[in-house]
Amino acid sequence: MAGEEEKTLGTIFTLLRQVASLKQVQDYLRAKDIHHSAGSWDDLWESRVIPAIKAEKLLASDLMMLLAESEEHGRQHVFLFKATSRTARALMSEESVRRAAHNLGISALLREPKVLDTPDEPTYTDIRWEESEGLSLIIKIVETKVSHEFCDERVEKGILTKTYRVVSERVVNVVKLRNDGLLQIRVGSRRNSSGGYEESLGRVLKMVQPFLDLSKFRRLSLGNVKNQLWSNRDTLGHLVRYSDATLKNDQGTMLRAATGTKEANLHDDQGASDGLAAFMKHEAYCDSSNIFFRPQDGGIPSKEIHVLMRGMDNEFALTVHCPKVDYEYVLRQIEALNTPVS
Repeated sequence: MAGEEEKTLGTIFTLLRQVASLKQVQDYLRAKDIHHSAGSWDDLWESRVIPAIKAEKLLASDLMMLLAESEEHGRQHVFLFKATSRTARALMSEESVRRAAHNLGISALLREPKVLDTPDEPTYTDIRWEESEGLSLIIKIVETKVSHEFCDERVEKGILTKTYRVVSERVVNVVKLRNDGLLQIRVGSRRNSSGGYEESLGRVLKMVQPFLDLSKFRRLSLGNVKNQLWSNRDTLGHLVRYSDATLKNDQGTMLRAATGTKEANLHDDQGASDGLAAFMKHEAYCDSSNIFFRPQDGGIPSKEIHVLMRGMDNEFALTVHCPKVDYEYVLRQIEALNTPVS
């Protein structure tokens, strides 16, 4: 194995450690009939991954695919937009995408993705088509976010000195256009994000404008989803566990209820439920929800998936990384719920 190849593989494996669990990688190796037992990440790399690569049982492209699936789903704020299917098919055509990539000087990404840890500036790292319940176009952008983490403070000779650690964080943004016209802008979550994600969203939209004529898309409001989740909580109880909810009316009055523990279900608190229901009768609406999609028969989702329904009207967030099938399950549920309350 050449030195440059080993360096690239090492970077891929380092990134996998950040976004996947040891068990996920072991399960992947098991599925490819590769020895997978290991007590640690280092052990897995030295005793399982490297020998499998040398024996050509495992390719760099295999690890790239695993990294893509692991880092592209969850721990992100998702913004939904919609265009006609005709518009989507035209924008994601091979001719259109290749022309945009050529103009940007990134045609090489159509052949092979780029592996980056913390780039100096937002960088395109992947452009590909994916066949999954219809054709989709995927564009990935990796950037580095720098934050300051407080360490300590001291007073010396009347001078207060505070010390902060500079933290560089790798952020993965994913843009996915389905051929039915649904556009997902998945902005990677970051530390200290109390100011929201509008600025990050704007930066990603600017970078994908050469590929997607955004004037042909409209924001897909998720207001109906929030109202459905609360108004139909009795029938949705087997699908969703409610952690908190905030209701609001046209006068700006807000009513919020939250569970006392992380594991509790707001729906089980009859007093809180009745109070919120009474407020809803006076032309109020659900402004935000903190929910968990529950595992169903068949093992999908594989565990409770924490979803925040708040922020911009077309935004929802998944708080942690999750398997692709779990993300797609959540998206299907949100699409199904995005109809007016009857």
